Amino acid sequence: MLAPLLSRSNDSRYTVYLRWAAFFGCIVLSKSQNCYDGFEDGMVYQLAARHTAFAMRLEPSSVEIDSAVVLKADSAGWRFETDPDYPGHYNIISAWNDLRLVASSDENQPITVGAGSSGATRDAWCFLRKKSKDVFSIALQGTNLAIDVSGELVEEDTPTDTWPLKDANDEDDKGNQDFKVIQTSCSIIDTNEVFRLVPRHAAGKALDVDPVDLLVIQNENDDSLDSQKWVFQASTDGYYNIVNEKHKLAMSLASSSQFEAVTLSQIQDDDLYKFCPRNNYDGSFQILVKGRDWALDVSGSSPVDGTVLWSDTPSNDLSQAFEFRPESLSSPTASPTAPSPCDTSFDTSVPYSFSAMHSGKVLAVSVNPYSAMVFQTTSDDDLATQWQLERGSTFGHYAIKNALTDLYLTYDQMQNGGDITQDTNPTNWCFLPDESGYHNIVPEAGNGEYAIDISAFNQDDGAKAVLYKRSGATNQNFLLAKSVQYSIVNAAGVWEPVIDLDLVPAAAANLPDGRIVMWSAAARYDFADGGGKTFSTILDPMQSPPQHSGANLENTHHDMFCPGTAVFEDGRVFITGGTDSKVTTIYNPFQGQLGEWIEGPQMNVGRGYHSMAPLEDGTILTVGGSWSGGCMEKGAEVFDVATGEWTLKTGILTEPMMNTNDVEGIYRADNHMWLWTAPNGLVFHAGPSITMNWLDVSGDGSVTFAASRTGDIDSMMGCTVMFDIGKLLKVGGAESYESGATTNSAYVIDINNGMDVDVQRIGDMAFPRSKANAVVLPNGHVVVVGGTKTTQLFSDETAVLNAEIWDPNTNEFSVLPAMKIPRNYHSIAILLKDGRVLSGGGGLCGACDVNHANVEILVPPYLLDSNGNPATRPVIMSAPSSVTIGKTFNVQMDTSGDHTFAIMRLGAVTHSTNNDARRIPLESKNNGGGTFEVAVPTNPSVALRGLYFLFAMNEDGVPSVAETVSLTSN
Repeated sequence: MLAPLLSRSNDSRYTVYLRWAAFFGCIVLSKSQNCYDGFEDGMVYQLAARHTAFAMRLEPSSVEIDSAVVLKADSAGWRFETDPDYPGHYNIISAWNDLRLVASSDENQPITVGAGSSGATRDAWCFLRKKSKDVFSIALQGTNLAIDVSGELVEEDTPTDTWPLKDANDEDDKGNQDFKVIQTSCSIIDTNEVFRLVPRHAAGKALDVDPVDLLVIQNENDDSLDSQKWVFQASTDGYYNIVNEKHKLAMSLASSSQFEAVTLSQIQDDDLYKFCPRNNYDGSFQILVKGRDWALDVSGSSPVDGTVLWSDTPSNDLSQAFEFRPESLSSPTASPTAPSPCDTSFDTSVPYSFSAMHSGKVLAVSVNPYSAMVFQTTSDDDLATQWQLERGSTFGHYAIKNALTDLYLTYDQMQNGGDITQDTNPTNWCFLPDESGYHNIVPEAGNGEYAIDISAFNQDDGAKAVLYKRSGATNQNFLLAKSVQYSIVNAAGVWEPVIDLDLVPAAAANLPDGRIVMWSAAARYDFADGGGKTFSTILDPMQSPPQHSGANLENTHHDMFCPGTAVFEDGRVFITGGTDSKVTTIYNPFQGQLGEWIEGPQMNVGRGYHSMAPLEDGTILTVGGSWSGGCMEKGAEVFDVATGEWTLKTGILTEPMMNTNDVEGIYRADNHMWLWTAPNGLVFHAGPSITMNWLDVSGDGSVTFAASRTGDIDSMMGCTVMFDIGKLLKVGGAESYESGATTNSAYVIDINNGMDVDVQRIGDMAFPRSKANAVVLPNGHVVVVGGTKTTQLFSDETAVLNAEIWDPNTNEFSVLPAMKIPRNYHSIAILLKDGRVLSGGGGLCGACDVNHANVEILVPPYLLDSNGNPATRPVIMSAPSSVTIGKTFNVQMDTSGDHTFAIMRLGAVTHSTNNDARRIPLESKNNGGGTFEVAVPTNPSVALRGLYFLFAMNEDGVPSVAETVSLTSN
């Protein structure tokens, strides 16, 4: 699928040069063992410059050798072929003139195109993966040189002076050597079908042929005209001739001139086209011309009949968007099939999936909250693919409700190509069976003339569902199968309205007064900017409606993207490493309305994607982090808050904790470790690897094997939470950070018995999830929110919108309502002071279409009564602001009924990891009159120093708004 590029003038362009390669992390330049080799030979890709969002292309679009390669807003295709002489390297070949990228080994020489290697010119390229999926530097074989864009993109969109030279390990990489590799996924078309080619920009039109000069034109759609019918004859490499059914001649562009009108001529191999989807679930295609950087286009986007079809530069204009609507070959004007009796045998107590006969894929709704579109997809393990049948208002008919959205299946227009959509009002549908057990799904109002149809016999995920005249074709036949995984219940819990922000929150932390501090990176919507600064915002969710401070620029010489996070015992937030890998920042919420950001002591080791954990004595442990600062053994160091000093722990190495099979090795294997101070005074390493370890920070430190999660997979981007004293819940994750299977597994890990660890596999989550967040509630239940069912980083395609809640009393998960916005990579979730759960962010990927600069708040079931109304909360009338570990204190409640109490340590979250937050249930004694004597555990490794939210829960389990208390050692 072609990713959208930022809109820029076609006159804006940048020259592409060869320069010294600059990389983050652990990449060794131009060596075959480090080259990414996962591209498909012969597939066409787009090369989009990460820091400009422009794409690499020839200028001018020429067949001449030595033409310069530049970046422009117009995209262009490049075919990758494995180089025969250099394993792991590719030749990069222009998709329209078969010339390939070449360069000499001299620095600062423009990249050009040529016929292949000759003399000092080389044509083998090594793709070196950068920080995120599908972003690479492109290095010339045998050199330390990579393709580099001249000049930095500035406000006026004009180049400035060239970048300074960089050596191979320069961490100050500005992104001008980063290219996003985007596969152009084009479709296979049924050659046994007749189609109408319907332009999207003008309603009621179809491509036709002028009978005099055989020009291809746009005319009013007329089902009776054979001149408006087209068939496709397959050639090679996914290209086709487009043949008119009446004239038996093919579409042709006779000359090599752009803006040439399309005519009909004899069928020949020089007139070939391929059909590429424009964007997800849209259902329309671009028609691209083989050998030329052109697409077919209705001239001037005119809606007028007789407008010619011509060739133009590919763009997102609707004048280049066409739907392929099938006709019946045998009898295109035959009368509709008379309705058979409707099948009335369906069970309305369970949901069904609807599987299309022609593709085997199921009907689903989009996770995009602004889309009502219905389409087909491969996955059927999702509420978006489940449909509940309700008895219709007419006997024999059903209303069809989606289990994810609670909206009913309907259509926008009763005509060929009418979109299948969703609505709040039910529509009556008749299921007409055939002998094979499949059904046509027919709207009652159409009198049996129309049925649900997958447009153009498309086999691809995302092909949309439409209404079309019933023909008996396989793309109108659906198999209904009962779901064995989901039951449809009235799920408790409510998502409040979306709160828009001025940045994408990739990290967040609790503040003592109930506000939340959140931050993105050096740019508000993109992580790739750099520059020693960070955008932040303060959200007050306790106000109605919630208020935020806007985007505030903090300059502590620290781009705080992908850091380690921790909360000091006094409530200050500690942010370390990330893009600026050794730098640290301390956020003090007690200085002014917006707090104060100050530069902290630098770490000994540069780190990014590392983990941090508070220790019994108030110090902070950190370990790992090869995403930034170089790939190497990144053992532990400990920060003493009192002295401001870092101390290396040479006996705590990451190697025993990186026992994963992540395909990217150490670059990912030491990321986002789950570290928990345990009751025995040691630190428990719970994953993401299957093997788990004990860390002893005394002296030089040591690592000792603890246990394994038998039956689990390595769970990169999974989650753990401490839901009770010495008890962890582990959920989700994937075999590798960016590839492999994603799991729905769940484990309870008990670390209360010295160094013996009890690992229990419990019931699975309803959904596999990677990049989710887990939040423990005051009652010990755990909410799992967001994430995706696959490992693709910047994508909403498999987003899980439904939250789940785990009950520690039953070890079972229940599905909660769907949130409105997908929460993918770089999303956060955190407990609020009033017991609600904040979920937000996702994306932070610049020009991508999955940036989510917003948050939403879940009202969990315990805050609602049996009718779904707000439950009556208990109120803490008084409680001390500071208590001593191991001592008791008094709490005055507003009522005298029984209450239970728990404290929740203030936490900080990023990248699915929050090693600060822990729940500690407290023993209490009811002294009458609403007064309770509450005891803090005596073990300082259980009751860690720090600020906590104190919750009281009444006999119905409804929590109070918390009071903030400080646990101190004296």
